[in-house]
Amino acid sequence: MKRNYTKTTILLVIAILFLGFYLYKEYVSPLYINNEQQTTIIDLSKDSTLTLNKNPEQESIFALEIEILGESASNLTITTENTDGQQIKEIKLKRGEIDFIYQNEWYTEDCLLIFSSKEKMNGELKINYRFLGLN
Repeated sequence: MKRNYTKTTILLVIAILFLGFYLYKEYVSPLYINNEQQTTIIDLSKDSTLTLNKNPEQESIFALEIEILGESASNLTITTENTDGQQIKEIKLKRGEIDFIYQNEWYTEDCLLIFSSKEKMNGELKINYRFLGLN
């Protein structure tokens, strides 16, 4: 005896589509689409400190994502600090090609990145960052 599952399958597909749309509108869109990524370039031979700021329209910051891309002629230590000067994380990167992603809870409106090395720093890094907050 063969059963016809066509109606059940169609209803199940429609329910999954509505659920996907709901999850996108309630969770994905507020976190990633409403919190735009910002980009800056740092020349390591000139500047050793960078301040990252949230977008002016963002509220209730709860996380920070940083992507570091580029090339460095020396080993680097990057320290993240909050607005109170409290060190949050120390990141050590080896010289050469750099492709690093950092994600962490974050509750202040800006972040200070301090670049240091035991050797003379040289190279250029592209910093993509995004403060995540609820509007």
